[in-house]
Amino acid sequence: MEANFHEEYYNDNINWICVGLTYDLPKRNDFILYKGYGHNIFIQNNGDEIEAYSNICLHRSASIFQQQSGNGRAICPYHGWFYKQGKCTQTKKELAKYKVVLAGDFIFLELNKTDQALSAYLGEFYFLLQTISSRFQASEFMNKSLKIKSSVNLVLENVLECQHCLHIHKSTLGPIGMGQGMPKDHITYGRHDKISYPLTISANRRVPQDISILRDESFVYDHLFVYPNLLVSITNNEFVYIGVLSSNSLNTETYISARGLLLRGLDPNDRKIKAFYSMSWSNTLKVLEEDRIIVEDQFGNFINFNAMNNNFAFGEDRIKNQKNKQKQK
Repeated sequence: MEANFHEEYYNDNINWICVGLTYDLPKRNDFILYKGYGHNIFIQNNGDEIEAYSNICLHRSASIFQQQSGNGRAICPYHGWFYKQGKCTQTKKELAKYKVVLAGDFIFLELNKTDQALSAYLGEFYFLLQTISSRFQASEFMNKSLKIKSSVNLVLENVLECQHCLHIHKSTLGPIGMGQGMPKDHITYGRHDKISYPLTISANRRVPQDISILRDESFVYDHLFVYPNLLVSITNNEFVYIGVLSSNSLNTETYISARGLLLRGLDPNDRKIKAFYSMSWSNTLKVLEEDRIIVEDQFGNFINFNAMNNNFAFGEDRIKNQKNKQKQK
């Protein structure tokens, strides 16, 4: 199969990668896993800070943590080898440790040693993530893990253009005008990419006036892609969707850790607030399901029928920009 930009990108020597949010690790011994780019890592709250280590036991190469997330000590289920902050209590050998750096509430790992600080790697996107973190908060009910039977390249190409929104998302994104207006404010920094789309939001889809703290009559949908795997969408400065992507070693399945964020200062248990954000979250999950169906269909055609059509057209400039940047490397 002819490689497109994300198949090439998937094999890049990735230095920094987003693995989740601090909200994923609120308590001591809470952990999440990240698997991708040749790494199997657990990220854990040790009580004082967030640390990250190889999730592969030094004894016989079993995974220390088996579940994607949870709470517990780092004890290999195979023979009971216990690791305290990466050091095995039986042998004193140490797991490979990964540097953890935060950009607001976003957790980044240094996958491969680099002289480039995270702030330099992200550029102005570092401050965008900090701003999002200062204005929004997580809510327990807006949290879901998803699987798409497709390569990560197709999933990312799908979200980097909105021409399909008028067709695939007619009943979900169509009513707010996604795909109808010309995008604006396109910003790039390295491989990172941000763009804004104008919206036409009906009154029944807005945050009720008496609970909104960011009213604005200029409705807009901002979409950020932080290379290589972080997706952030902000609807009218009121609702944020976060998607952290990973893939299996064969790049035949993509996993999305999805979260919704609400404005800080709002009570997530307030009836009207929860109703609004429940509607927004439900709509987001429908959009993700619509995307899953079409992307799995594409991937099936690639695998089963050797279909390699990549004739990118009007409105797909973000994909073409990524391809060009890949060629320049």
